[in-house]
Amino acid sequence: MLYTHIFSAFVVLVENLYVITTSFKNKKLLKRWVIAQFIILIFISPWLYVIIQSRTPEVYQGAQKVSLISLAYTFLEVNLGAGRSVFRNKALIAIVFIFLSIIGLLPPWDKKRELFLLILYLFVPILLLLFLSLGKSFFSARYISIFIPGYLILLSRGIRRFKYYSLILLLLIGILGVYFLSLNYYYSNLANLNRPWREAVRYIHENVASEKVFIFAPYMWRPFEYYNRGKINYETLSISQLESKLFNLSQGEKFWVIIANEEVEDPEGKLLRFLESKFILLREVKYYRIVIK
Repeated sequence: MLYTHIFSAFVVLVENLYVITTSFKNKKLLKRWVIAQFIILIFISPWLYVIIQSRTPEVYQGAQKVSLISLAYTFLEVNLGAGRSVFRNKALIAIVFIFLSIIGLLPPWDKKRELFLLILYLFVPILLLLFLSLGKSFFSARYISIFIPGYLILLSRGIRRFKYYSLILLLLIGILGVYFLSLNYYYSNLANLNRPWREAVRYIHENVASEKVFIFAPYMWRPFEYYNRGKINYETLSISQLESKLFNLSQGEKFWVIIANEEVEDPEGKLLRFLESKFILLREVKYYRIVIK
């Protein structure tokens, strides 16, 4: 797990918090626990060396700026998945999930230690990520997926609190129906969900001579390079780099801009306004969720 993603360190943190707070008087258990942690440390030390040397690839791809809107979007993504666009009234569905989760936290608590572990496992990593993301954002829905089982247990506990089996059955059918519709939409529209990078890169290969090529947003170079295979040189472009990179061009110099994921990276449309005000558009080709100018 630790070799898979750096955020799994939060799981180890939670486990240690739980053991220290619930078993601090059990010296025999603590001794065994400390030995186990040292064994983990020994096995993970090669990767720790790589991280300390800053030789890791970009691990925060897709990080979102923390705001109430991004948190609401993340909650919908967790509950409705990639096929969430099929639902018109997402707010109503979200309210149902929030209501069930809150009920799942309420007393009576039959198994207090288990619930304590659950709360640590679910809330400590997410709250820490939110706090750490007040500067440079590390928060992303896909990265918290390792903690979603805790949320689902909480949701299940909320459903179990209802006394009438007919109501429980109705809730289960409703939730499973939501998941079915989401998954059905997702698997029925895979071709529409994925950007056609193969076709876009082929167009670039056929039309770019010696002009500079810029890719917006920065991490979109990954799928581009998968098909490019080093054939065309390019630079990444972000909102903060518009003037520094594009104003360095010579007078009358032609260049290409490949735009993808601008709805996330540039919701205010600053890039397009900048290009329209400073440069002359010579050619434009549009693919699904990719624009080449």
